[in-house]
Amino acid sequence: MAAAKATVEAAAALRAEIAGEEEAEEAEEEAESGGSHQSKNRHRRGSPSPPRRRGRRGRSPAVQIYREIGGGWPMLTRLNYYEWSLLMKVKLQAHFLWDAIKFDDVDYEQDRRALEAICAAIPPEIGATIANKPTTKLAWEAIEAKRVGNDCVHRAALQCLRGEWEGLTFCPDEQVEDFAVCLTNLMD
Repeated sequence: MAAAKATVEAAAALRAEIAGEEEAEEAEEEAESGGSHQSKNRHRRGSPSPPRRRGRRGRSPAVQIYREIGGGWPMLTRLNYYEWSLLMKVKLQAHFLWDAIKFDDVDYEQDRRALEAICAAIPPEIGATIANKPTTKLAWEAIEAKRVGNDCVHRAALQCLRGEWEGLTFCPDEQVEDFAVCLTNLMD
């Protein structure tokens, strides 16, 4: 609740800062034109695009931080570990945090940011156990062990898939599209 309140306050302060900058730029332009803003642009057609900004290029750091709150991290469920791990790998690489999972010798700050990202992407029931891990690499390995399971589980799943594959037959009264859906579901 406090984080949401702080976010709202930061957004309001940012809006006020941007509005103040726009007013200052308009005053600057008016001062540069000597107050005769209309006579100078009397014959120019108005542009539908927003006015050009002068000064700083890009966005302020407050805007970047504000937009990253909530992050858009994919949520881990009981059945989507493989897809989740691939998406998390790409997102962590994009944020330059994947090294915290790949290697043990990263600085503490990077390790904590990566662990924070992982904690934002896992269900609350396993969040406490993951947050107590000393490194992000150990946390990632714990999630993997919990969701993927051991070798016996893999062998049982493969045996089940093999049975489904061997029992797969195309019936004469079955539509081709229905059979294609069965094949696709088996592959997934």
